[in-house]
Amino acid sequence: MRAFKDYVFISDNPVSLNLDTRGRLHAEDAPAMMYADGYSLFHLSGTPVPKNFIETPRHEILAKDVLAIENTEQRRIAYELMDKTRMKELKDYQVLDEVKDDGQGYPMKIVSFKVKQFTEPLKYLNCSCPSTGREYFIETRQDKCWLAKNKSFGLEKINWLKEF
Repeated sequence: MRAFKDYVFISDNPVSLNLDTRGRLHAEDAPAMMYADGYSLFHLSGTPVPKNFIETPRHEILAKDVLAIENTEQRRIAYELMDKTRMKELKDYQVLDEVKDDGQGYPMKIVSFKVKQFTEPLKYLNCSCPSTGREYFIETRQDKCWLAKNKSFGLEKINWLKEF
């Protein structure tokens, strides 16, 4: 099988080639592929991304910039890599519900903010992993913390005793 019936491409081999475990172009802090003349391709998980996204340290990526990316796949990848705590800097960020202690010593919040691509505000459960303490923002349609947490596990009514 030939990729192109009427064309042949001739090229030097790249001086660097970075792939993910699925064989897709991928590099989080460098070009995914670079040639000797400096020509480079920037990809994350096989998706092309702007060079400035690769060059920007993760902790400096602003949530408003990620959410402004028009390409859905690029926005998804940028969101996956950004520091989710930067979402607190969004202009319309507000807390809809808050629990001081989730039973593991961590607070939970339902936060909401607007994004220009959507008519309705987006809502997230801001919570922490009980075993690592890592903070997460999990998309939800709920307005109350406990209901959002339950729904994130596909549960309706449950009383949490212990998490691991």
